[in-house]
Amino acid sequence: MSLLRQRVGGLVALLGFFATLVSAQNITTNNTAASTFYLAKTETQFSVNVADDSDDVFIYFASPAYSWVGVGFGGKMEDSLMVIMYQNADGNNVTVSPRIGSKASEPSFNSSINLTILPGTTVTNDSMLVLRAKCSNCRSYIDTESTAQPMIYAFGKAQNLRSNSPSAHLQRHIQYGHFTMDMTAATGAGGVPAQSNALNGVGAMSGMVRDHDRANLAHTILGCLAIFLLWPLNVLVVAFFKNIKIHIVLSVLIVVFLLVSFVLGGVTSSQYTNSKAFNTPHQIFAILSLIPLLGTTLLPTLTRLSPKNLRPLHAPLASASFLLLVLTGGLGLHLSAQPTAIILVYTAISLAVARPRSYAGCDGRARWWCKWACERG
Repeated sequence: MSLLRQRVGGLVALLGFFATLVSAQNITTNNTAASTFYLAKTETQFSVNVADDSDDVFIYFASPAYSWVGVGFGGKMEDSLMVIMYQNADGNNVTVSPRIGSKASEPSFNSSINLTILPGTTVTNDSMLVLRAKCSNCRSYIDTESTAQPMIYAFGKAQNLRSNSPSAHLQRHIQYGHFTMDMTAATGAGGVPAQSNALNGVGAMSGMVRDHDRANLAHTILGCLAIFLLWPLNVLVVAFFKNIKIHIVLSVLIVVFLLVSFVLGGVTSSQYTNSKAFNTPHQIFAILSLIPLLGTTLLPTLTRLSPKNLRPLHAPLASASFLLLVLTGGLGLHLSAQPTAIILVYTAISLAVARPRSYAGCDGRARWWCKWACERG
C-alpha cells in the first residue's frame, strides 16, 4: 500500500510539472508583444508583432469567410501593403495574397513580398479564416517607430471566392474602414501574436463604411433596359403601331442608353486588374457590337445615297446588333463572377425576348413598314 501511494504521488507530481510547463508556454505565447485590432461586429482580429531581434514582422489574422478580407498598412489604398486572404479551391485552408494597392482600383499581387505561412493557418469548423504568418521584407511599408501607423481594412462581397491563386480576381469591397496601430507597442521578441478579442495599441478607429459600386450598377441597368425593354418595345411599335416618330425616339434612346453603358463599363474596367487592358471577351464583343449598331443608326441617311443597295441591310444589321449585345451581357456576367442562378435568369430572358422572327428580319404585317422607315430615315 505504501508503495502504491508513492507511485500515485510521483504521478501526480509529474502531471503537475507538465501542467506548469504548458502554462508557462501559454504565458510566453500570450506575452508576445503585439498591437491588436479587433472588430466585434465581424469578429475580425488583426495583430502585428515587430521582432526586435530580426527584420521579421509576425501577423495573426482571423475573420469570417467573406469572399475576401484584407488589412493594409497605410492610410489609403494607393501604395499600401495589403494582406488579403480568402478560401483555397477546396475550402479547407487559406490562400494568402500580399498585394500593393493602387488608386481607386483592385490591388495587384506582389510576388516580391516574402510572406511565409506558418502552422496554424486554417479554415476552422465555424468558417473562420485564420492566418499565422511571418513577413521578412515588409518593414519598408511600415513605420515601425510610429505610435499611430495608419491602417485600412476591407471586406469583399458575401460571394463564394475559392482559389489557390494569390492573384485571383477580387470584386470591389462592400465595406471598409480605417484605424491606427502603435508599432512601438508591437515591438518585442519575435513571434506570432495570440488570439485575442481585446484592443491593444489601436486608436482612431472609424466606423465601417458601406461601399457602393454605382458606376457598375448603372452600366448594368442601362444595358439591360436598352436590350430587354426598349429594343423589343421598338419592334412592337414598328410591327403593330406603325408610328415612325415613336420608332425614331425609341431608336435614339436605345443608342444613348447603350453608349452611356459602354462609357460606364470603361470606367468600371479600369478598376480591375483582369480588365484594365480591355482585352476580355466581354469588352471585345462590346466593341464589335458597336459596328452593326452604328451601321443601323447611320443607315437611314446612307440609304438616300443608294436606296436599292443599302435598304436590305437594315434587318441583318439589327439582328447582328442584338445578338452581339446579348452575348456581351452574358460575358459580362461571367467576367464579374456572378452566381449561376443570375446567369440562368439572364439566359432565360434573352431567349424569351429573342423570338425567332422578331430580329431576323421584317415579316408579314411589318415588312412594308420597315421598308417605309428605311426609305424615309
